[in-house]
Amino acid sequence: MIRYIYTFFVGLFLAIFIGMGIAVFYPEPTPPQEPAVLQSIGKNGPTEAQQHEIDAYNTQQKEFQHQQWHHNKYVSVIVLVCAVIILAIALSLSDKLGIIADGILLGGIFTLLYGIGRGMATDSNKYRFLVATIGLATTLILGYLKFTRAQIKKSKKTAGNVLLKVVLWIVTLSVAGGAVYSTYLWQHSKVDNLNQQVAQLNTELATARKSQLPKVTYSYTSKKGVSVKVYTPISESQLNSPAVIMGEVPGNWSFEASFPVKLLDAKGNVIAQTPAQLLGDWMTDKPVPFTAKLTFASAPSGEGKLLLQKDNPSGLEANDDSVWVPVKL
Repeated sequence: MIRYIYTFFVGLFLAIFIGMGIAVFYPEPTPPQEPAVLQSIGKNGPTEAQQHEIDAYNTQQKEFQHQQWHHNKYVSVIVLVCAVIILAIALSLSDKLGIIADGILLGGIFTLLYGIGRGMATDSNKYRFLVATIGLATTLILGYLKFTRAQIKKSKKTAGNVLLKVVLWIVTLSVAGGAVYSTYLWQHSKVDNLNQQVAQLNTELATARKSQLPKVTYSYTSKKGVSVKVYTPISESQLNSPAVIMGEVPGNWSFEASFPVKLLDAKGNVIAQTPAQLLGDWMTDKPVPFTAKLTFASAPSGEGKLLLQKDNPSGLEANDDSVWVPVKL
C-alpha cells in the first residue's frame, strides 16, 4: 500500500512541477479590466465618450479571447512533448529506478491529461481531435510497453501481478477518456445548464402568454425598428426582486442564445444585470421566446428602466440596438 501511495505522490508532484513551471515561464495573457463606465450609463444610453470606452473594451475582450485560445494551444504542445519525454524516461529507466520509475510514469500520465485538457480549451475542433488522437495513441503504446511486453518477457510473474497491471492499464485508459469527456462537458456547460432549465422556463412562458395582456402594453420598437415583445413586466408596473423577464426577440439579437438585460434607476445607474436566455434557435431573424431573472438587494424608489440590448460581440456601433421598458422601483 505504501508503494502505491508513494508512486501516486511522485506522479502528482511531477505533474504539478510541470504545470507551475509553465505558469512561471509562459504566463497566461491578462484579461482586460472592465471599464467603470458600464456602471454609470445614463438614462438616455451611453454618451459618445462612454460608447468609445465600451467599444474599446469589447475589442480588447475579443483579442484576449483569441490570445487565450492560442496560449492554450501552445501550452498543450509543450505539455504533450514533456509528457512523452517523461514517459520515455520512465520506461527506459524502469529497471534501474524501480518504484521511482513507476512514479515518474504516473507523473507522465498526469502531465498527458493536463496537456489534453489545455488542447481541448482551444477554438479548433481539428486541433482538439489531434490532441485526443495523440492522447489515445500514447496511452495504447504506453500500455503495450509497460504491461503487455513486460508480461511476455517476464513470464515468471505471478497471475496476481499480471492482473494488477491489467487493472492499472484499464484505469489509466478510463482516466484519460474521462478527462477528455469532462473537458468537453466543461466547454458546453452553458448549453447543458440551459437545457436543464428549459422545461421550467417554458412553463413560466406559457403562463405569461395566457395572461391575455393587450398588445399595446408589451410591444416595443427598437432604435432600428426591430419589434420586441415583453410579456412581463408590463410597462410602468412595479418591479421587485427577483424579477422574471419574459418576451420575444429576433433570434439574431442574441449571440449563442443570450443577450444582455439591465435594470437602471432614474439616474441611469445600473441596479442589476443578467444575460437573457433564448428558448429556441438563435440563428434566425424570426421572434424567439426568451427569459431572464434579475436579482437585486435594493433599489431607490421611483422611476426605472429595463434595458434589453442586442448582443454585439463585434463591438461595432453599427450593430448596436436596444429597447427600453419603463418600470417603477
